[in-house]
Amino acid sequence: MGAVRAPVGPIAAVVAALAAALACAHAADLARPAERPEVTGLAVAAWVVLAGSAAAGLARPAGWGVVLIAVSYAAALGVHDGPDPAAPLEAVALVLAWELCQWPAELRGHADADPVWLGRRVMFVGAEAVAAGCIGWFALAPTTAGRAGGLVLTIAGVAAAVGALGLAVRLARRGA
Repeated sequence: MGAVRAPVGPIAAVVAALAAALACAHAADLARPAERPEVTGLAVAAWVVLAGSAAAGLARPAGWGVVLIAVSYAAALGVHDGPDPAAPLEAVALVLAWELCQWPAELRGHADADPVWLGRRVMFVGAEAVAAGCIGWFALAPTTAGRAGGLVLTIAGVAAAVGALGLAVRLARRGA
């Protein structure tokens, strides 16, 4: 007899909710104290939309929950003084939340029937998360390097963005 495996969809929903909770907490913490209640309220509402939709297997509202989390982060950045050194981690959390909140609707039975396919999908999501972190780091590097960074870091950031886009296109073609 084979091993009994838990359904992948509910596990993905929980992991998506955890990644979203981290992104929401960071957005709320980033805002200045005067604007923190508004940013926190938006982040909590976004998390509820994402977690509830992912748990129910509704991909479209769950995706809108991630968009609202990104909006709460953008609002927090708008009132924050200076760059956010944790921006790459925020990007990783948002990518994981986005991808994994879709899984409960997409995977219904497919992942349990084909573990090789699931392994490839996990590798793809991992590559996306790494690419998001790298792009976030390269985008942040010129703002923290001061005068020493200059043109070289800007060119490196553009090259990283183009490389990540190329990786995404290649992975999308492979998955199609």
